[in-house]
Amino acid sequence: MRVLHLFDRYLNHTMNWAYTLLRHGPPKPLIAAPLLVQNEFLNPDFEFLPPLWPRPFATEWHIKAWQQALASLAWKRLPIYQQHLYQHLKKQPPDLLHAHFAPTGWYFAGLAKKLRRPLLVSFYGYDYAQLPTLRPVWKQRYRELFQQAAGFFVIGDYGAEQLQKMGCPPEKIRILPLGVETSDIPFRERKPHATAPLRILQAATITPKKGQMDSLIAFHRALRQAPNMQLTFTGEVVDADLYARLQNYVRHHQLEEQVQFLDFTPFGKFHHFLQAFDLFLQPSRHAPDGDCEGDAPIALLDAQATGMPVVSTRHCSIPSRVKHNQSGLLCPEGNTECLSQALLRFRQMNETEYASFSHNARRLIEEHFDSRQCGALLKKHYLELVTDGSFNSSVTSITGSNMPLK
Repeated sequence: MRVLHLFDRYLNHTMNWAYTLLRHGPPKPLIAAPLLVQNEFLNPDFEFLPPLWPRPFATEWHIKAWQQALASLAWKRLPIYQQHLYQHLKKQPPDLLHAHFAPTGWYFAGLAKKLRRPLLVSFYGYDYAQLPTLRPVWKQRYRELFQQAAGFFVIGDYGAEQLQKMGCPPEKIRILPLGVETSDIPFRERKPHATAPLRILQAATITPKKGQMDSLIAFHRALRQAPNMQLTFTGEVVDADLYARLQNYVRHHQLEEQVQFLDFTPFGKFHHFLQAFDLFLQPSRHAPDGDCEGDAPIALLDAQATGMPVVSTRHCSIPSRVKHNQSGLLCPEGNTECLSQALLRFRQMNETEYASFSHNARRLIEEHFDSRQCGALLKKHYLELVTDGSFNSSVTSITGSNMPLK
């Protein structure tokens, strides 16, 4: 089976989850993107169609504003790139097209129609609520896309519910969880001794939906009762104002010895980096502009795969990725008191119970979120669409059972 994967840019350093999915889907995936980035995701086993720019960029940060604007003009305002792809594909078209993120699907719907091939579109996060909130024109575009595309992938029950609320026919929706390569991730049993500092990590881009300010407030509150704790933030700074507020909070409350900020950790080093920490903190929340996780941060899976318990929130599909009182503790969004108490519970937990959380975390990922299982499910859905021309009439839930969504 020959599948054409469509991106607006291949591939940002934070999108390791997309790369992992492609690796475990049908072999020799065909990739098309106006811009290519030179990193570990530029796999020689993948087939890349010529991009608009002749050479890959060293990183996404090397793409200048005028280059991004010119590329956007060529595939959003004018169908130059779509025509470019059509000339390459018309003699041997792929079996289907898979667009990653809803806007990419909308812009390439015409190419799928011209090639007479089905189009699949994956929603991942900002395309659920933030984009149509900030730019209402996308509400109508989504309605058009729901009619034009053959099917839609979402990553969890939350996403399936959101698409149905926006008018997507439920029979066109399939849940495709993202996974991690558990066999390549070393496990370390966590059971920190009471006299050793509890090392807490939040690894996420600095944006409001990731809840770093909630992390800091909750940690500061817990620190008053249990001073032997440390908090580390690592991630790309997307919101400079938020980052400045975090830094100011640390300075104002004299937390420099307990809180540190590190640069983004590359994907190739991330699992080794996780080994140094005892607890993963991720209090995701809806941002004021409507932005949300859409599903659950992939780092939650990475952390649990290493045996690290999690403190997080009941945001989007996180409750299906973190089992409350088994692999972690969950709180309502924005509830810093609950988050503080969760941190204290892990700080005061005995070694036996902590080790139980650690093993439960690893087992959860091995049994339900291994990338090979997700890849097999992807192949199954591809085959269903290519063979039958459409999905069946029911939505597959995160647990794998067929059930209508309310």
